[in-house]
Amino acid sequence: MKAEEGNETLPEKWQVYTRDKWKDREENESHCFICEVTFKKMSSERGRHHCRRCGKAVCSTCFKNKKKISKTDANEYEICDKCDFDIANQNLKGNLKKILEQ
Repeated sequence: MKAEEGNETLPEKWQVYTRDKWKDREENESHCFICEVTFKKMSSERGRHHCRRCGKAVCSTCFKNKKKISKTDANEYEICDKCDFDIANQNLKGNLKKILEQ
């Protein structure tokens, strides 16, 4: 598979979340958005991270993915499991649509 394949269903542009976009709400985020583990009780191995696609706070267990999030940006970003799932579903829907059109 070519590097460009599978990215057809990505949006042209996507706003990448950076620290300045989530720093104001960071002290109110006490749980992982996905698995709901409490950040205060976690060991240093499961610290709080922020998804670059949705901006939500997630633990390191739910933050293991690195993907492109738009067609126009060649960079890969660290994203949460939910965003990884969403991108995979978009790719599957796009592939299914191509197959059905043949």
